[in-house]
Amino acid sequence: MIQAAERRGIRLHKLHINCRVSKSAYLVYLRILREFKPRFPRRGHSPEELLQMIVEVLDEEDRYLLLMLDELDYFIRQRGADILYDLTRLMDDRLNVPQRLSMIGIGRKVPLSEDILDSSTLSTLQRNILRFEQYSSEALYDILKERSDVAFRENTVMDETLQLICDIASDRGDARYAIELLWRAGKQADSTDSGKVIPDYARKAKAD
Repeated sequence: MIQAAERRGIRLHKLHINCRVSKSAYLVYLRILREFKPRFPRRGHSPEELLQMIVEVLDEEDRYLLLMLDELDYFIRQRGADILYDLTRLMDDRLNVPQRLSMIGIGRKVPLSEDILDSSTLSTLQRNILRFEQYSSEALYDILKERSDVAFRENTVMDETLQLICDIASDRGDARYAIELLWRAGKQADSTDSGKVIPDYARKAKAD
């Protein structure tokens, strides 16, 4: 997508934000602004002011932002859904100007109901929902195999370890959980100066 935008002379910037890390609208907006102004001060502005500054920066630099909010379901449960209203309505009062910001929300089960969202925001979001099936054990294995080949030395991770992690994680169908278990198992191997990531390390990773 970035390359396609470049070919058309569009300055598209993509930004992924984990909402378990940036746990408030203020921190989300600050993270966006610092992507373009790294030394922007942490304190001294309201969320509304930060949001307006984001628009101004995008206009000044003639940029477009594709914002990916990960763990959005967690954010909504903790902080409410005002951030969705603010971001989806950001450009509404600006007529005949480029739409500088597009958003992708990612979550296991994003709560979309009139109890949480206003009707206009709900209508906007419900037209653009993609639902993905849970990963099977076989699909998880392919993902873990690719990750382990990149992250570990050759022949470090036993195939039995990958299979065990896939069996554990397939109950959730969650690739992130599987990758986290692999990472924890690798840390277990490091802590014992082992040259192999064995199945026992995966079992300990699950128990932690």
